[in-house]
Amino acid sequence: MPLFNDLLNTYEEEKDSDAFKEKIVPVAHEYGKAGIQITITEEGKFASAVKVNKGDEKTLLAITEESQSRTSGAAKTRPQAVNDKLMFITKDIAKHCPSVVDKSGENVSYTAYKKQLEDWCQSEYSHPKARAILKYIEENDVIEDLIEADVLKANQNGVLGGTESTDKDQKYQKTSMAIPIRFCVLTADGGSRNTWEDVTLLDSWTAYYTNLRDRYGHKELDGITGRVEDVPTFHPKKVLPGAANAKLISVSTSENALMNFTGERFTDESQRLQIGYDTSQKVHNTLRWLIGTQSIKISAGDFSPGGNDDCPRYMICWDPSFKTSEVYDAGMELFKGSQSGNEFVSGRDHLKKAIYYGTKSSQMETGLTVAAFDAATSGRFTMVYYQKMLVREFFERLDDWYETCSWYFGSRQNCTVLSPSIFMLARCALGTEREKNRQSYLDVDRKLFKETVQDIAAHILNGQPLPEHIVRALVTQASEPMRFDIYHESILRAACAAVRQRLLIHNQGGEAKMELNMESTDRSYLFGRILAVEDAIEQTVLDRKKNGSDSNRETNARRLWNAYVNHPMTTWQELKNLLLPYEAQLPAGSRVFYQKTLEEIVSRFEDADMSSLARSNRALDPQYLLGFYLQRRELKLGRKKEKTAGSEHENKTTTDN
Repeated sequence: MPLFNDLLNTYEEEKDSDAFKEKIVPVAHEYGKAGIQITITEEGKFASAVKVNKGDEKTLLAITEESQSRTSGAAKTRPQAVNDKLMFITKDIAKHCPSVVDKSGENVSYTAYKKQLEDWCQSEYSHPKARAILKYIEENDVIEDLIEADVLKANQNGVLGGTESTDKDQKYQKTSMAIPIRFCVLTADGGSRNTWEDVTLLDSWTAYYTNLRDRYGHKELDGITGRVEDVPTFHPKKVLPGAANAKLISVSTSENALMNFTGERFTDESQRLQIGYDTSQKVHNTLRWLIGTQSIKISAGDFSPGGNDDCPRYMICWDPSFKTSEVYDAGMELFKGSQSGNEFVSGRDHLKKAIYYGTKSSQMETGLTVAAFDAATSGRFTMVYYQKMLVREFFERLDDWYETCSWYFGSRQNCTVLSPSIFMLARCALGTEREKNRQSYLDVDRKLFKETVQDIAAHILNGQPLPEHIVRALVTQASEPMRFDIYHESILRAACAAVRQRLLIHNQGGEAKMELNMESTDRSYLFGRILAVEDAIEQTVLDRKKNGSDSNRETNARRLWNAYVNHPMTTWQELKNLLLPYEAQLPAGSRVFYQKTLEEIVSRFEDADMSSLARSNRALDPQYLLGFYLQRRELKLGRKKEKTAGSEHENKTTTDN
């Protein structure tokens, strides 16, 4: 698979790099959380124990294939190598936790953990800290040490709990045995005391475990590297946040399930494509690292008050050779939209120079990988999108998107031309305005939201116009202002950006201008301008009333908006009749101004468009939104100029006097 090759290349390039604070996890390791930290000496003597502070629980664990895939049923005999749950590192469980002991009275978890640690310490890959931990668990009562350190609670007989309630004590004992423990080892040389940060200890376990598998494992041809390697029975999980048990590669151990899957093509499981343990570890650890440190999370729940998504979709964008770490920042731009004032990241500026000014840069010709992942079920996640392109192509298409899909965004006082984010486009196209805890939001179907965001991103990366069904959805939403209380303006602007992009793609630049096109004869554009004027007439009167009973109500133009789009001529006639009382309340100058504006617009209609009611009453095309918005903007700018001119005139008169 190309994806696996990309991940393998990234692992080899980045495994020792300091470009990111968090590095890729080495083979036979994974991150977990610790609840208690035990410090011992190099001679295996107890020094101290504390509860791990919140925010500091993250711990790198040395694992085996079996412990990485352990479930509740088989967890007791599948230990990790250094840091593990309390039940694995303490032998005196019967004395302190009688309710947890099984019929045999033996702590099988401790036996398995100790045996694995002994084998490691007796090998050529032995490490001083591993030997110190082995000596400590053999010669000391771990639970007793934790009780004396006031980390665990017990009664006078040393039984955990001590609450005088059998049920509470049993629950406490069971919970205590599941607490993850991590070790610190005090060394004479003053080196790293934390076992989860000691590179020599990590490398020691990796070398020991991979050598052990190489000698005794089941060898098959690795379908990714082409080498004969030891193949695992279980592949890693905990790769996709929000779906911890989901796996990218599933291997059935059931004979019936195997035959149902393979049908008559294969007679045994060895005939399937095999992936070696070393390859699997590197691929999964790199993917986990990319998703954890550089992914774009696609989740509708992030935009709802208190909302969450059981399993978001994650999209990653990176250069597998990792010669350009800034590519990730540009990937963020793809989803967040252009920033105010053209504030692009330094890496993008550097690459733009290579594009537009011919600056030589091998970075421009390296391959960029874009992939998206989602969990189909609780036990399975898959790659739902994959594409490779040159870095140069990526930025060319990104710049083209910013140039074509843009509109006026921001507050009324600080409005500038920007490109809407993909998230914004998806929410505006799909959202239903709701309110929760006095906070309004656009509620969207979570599955549809993820598909829509990915669909838009794919079209941008392929250099294609925005999907027609998304543009249509945006236009429909913008044409129904009465459904929205707060978000209609945002939806209107997003729809204008989308419509403008499609007009530019189809070379209809006249109606796609960012300024009002006074010469346009497009009927939809003209009807949009008329709607803006009719809306402004009534809004002007309502604004003059200030605190009147109906000063905050919607105008008739907005109430009839949807009908106007579908039947513009007949609805306009109805709207004109409704606005007669408002026109009468306008100052004479304003009334004349609006009448002349309407006359100028009507004069632009071509005779063919107005030759019959059937032709003039046809439903409007999407570009009517541009005519509406730009005419409304022109009217507002005109009023501002009048106010400014009036203020300057008053100041001049006062000065002259």
